[in-house]
Amino acid sequence: MPCSPRIGPDAPAGRLDVIRAQWDGKAGFEEALSRLSDGGDEIDDDDPDLVLTRQVWAVPPDQLNLDVLEGCRNADLTSTNAATGSSPQAPSPPGSITPEAASEHAGMRKKCKRQQGRKLRRSKQREKDAIAQKAEPFGQFAAYRHKPSTLTRYGKFERMASALSADALPRSSGQSWIGKRDPKRSKKEIETSVPHDVDTLVNVYGYQLVRYEPGVNKVVVDSNNVMIVGHFDRPHDPGWDRTMAEAGRAFAAARDVGMADGTFTLASSRHRRGRFLALPTGVSFGGGQQRPGNLYHQLHARRVLTQSILQNKAVQRIAGYQSSTFHMLAPKLFRFYGTEMGKLFRSQPELQHNFTNSIFPAVSFNCGPASISLPHHDYNNLSFGLCALTAFGSFDHTQGGHLALDELKLVFEFPSGTTFQIPSAAIKHSNTPIQDGEERYSMAQYAAGGLFRWVAYGNKTAAALQSTHAGRRLKGSVDMADGERWRDGLAMYSTTDSFLSDHGASPT
Repeated sequence: MPCSPRIGPDAPAGRLDVIRAQWDGKAGFEEALSRLSDGGDEIDDDDPDLVLTRQVWAVPPDQLNLDVLEGCRNADLTSTNAATGSSPQAPSPPGSITPEAASEHAGMRKKCKRQQGRKLRRSKQREKDAIAQKAEPFGQFAAYRHKPSTLTRYGKFERMASALSADALPRSSGQSWIGKRDPKRSKKEIETSVPHDVDTLVNVYGYQLVRYEPGVNKVVVDSNNVMIVGHFDRPHDPGWDRTMAEAGRAFAAARDVGMADGTFTLASSRHRRGRFLALPTGVSFGGGQQRPGNLYHQLHARRVLTQSILQNKAVQRIAGYQSSTFHMLAPKLFRFYGTEMGKLFRSQPELQHNFTNSIFPAVSFNCGPASISLPHHDYNNLSFGLCALTAFGSFDHTQGGHLALDELKLVFEFPSGTTFQIPSAAIKHSNTPIQDGEERYSMAQYAAGGLFRWVAYGNKTAAALQSTHAGRRLKGSVDMADGERWRDGLAMYSTTDSFLSDHGASPT
């Protein structure tokens, strides 16, 4: 909403009547009006609850502020002048204003302008990304760099040293495109499995509890100073709370609608990762597929509900932040993803990318109501690849929803709105239970290891290559000795010493 001078609740009476009419029966109008002099809450023009009807802003009571009436007052002056043919008249001067009020007013206007500037820049960047993606798939990531100011602000981590070497993490034998498969569990085992609470992990199994510190990004480094896990705090943006709330609303709405009309069943909320509704979508390869393709939901209603989440602006913003934190932690690995996924999407124009602002080809929407994962490896992901995890919802992060990392013997507090980057195929991870009555959702972005193997094999399967002499020669040139690809992958992680140079920045 455009910034405009703030006024008191003494707007023209006729205009107030219009606002009352447009309030659409919502209670509390008079109370809200009386609160106008207190300033109210800020209004975000992306807020879905803010609607424009007949050139009058109709705003729910908890979001009303003084700028609403100012917009109506300007509309009144314009319509009156147009009807009478008179020239525009300046509004009546307000009463006496104290220096403190004038200073606060100026500060609010500057803040509003900064917010509008950020929104405009983000909008322009999205348009540029969409154009670049259409012309050159994943081309928008080729020159992606964090600004020096961003590196200065977000690239200072609290380091947590681990005695473990990343080279010792579990991986598949041979070519190591994917992770080591977990032992198969029966449906009964999954159904009766209960995640450990944080006290059990700490006091019985010897995990170290890592508490959340607002404004602090944390990184786990292995015995060779390789930065293998990152926990990123919420962005420095007052609108992030609204983003989290809107994403949670979108997840809950899709789940509730799907459960009500039979699109989703209780059985679809029971799987090896836990007991919650998970909606994966994007590009993947494996499970008998002959070539990479978009994950297909057979039921039309399921596809519609998944698309409704994909198209949500709050969800798109989370996707962009997850991609950005990936680049922050491991810029060389990020560029590898961009190069390989660009080759894939150029070779198959029919593939649909979930988010133009994200490097990841696939996403899982974990729609709760209590998205609590059981211990597992995401073994179909690229063995050395990163997976982005963002949690949101209404839960007490000090009591539940922690992220447990088994091989590292660490359990992190995981507040709503924060993001982890973990090698999910190599580190077994899970969550601690939340309390009764709480809700927790999560969003995970990732890339299947089979996609990278397909590209390396010249857009063919290993079986297809084995059927011809030329194919066997190509496969032989790509394949490596046992463990070599895994070590090459780890070399794309940053160390504490190489972090700035990997970003192309000079130490200060």
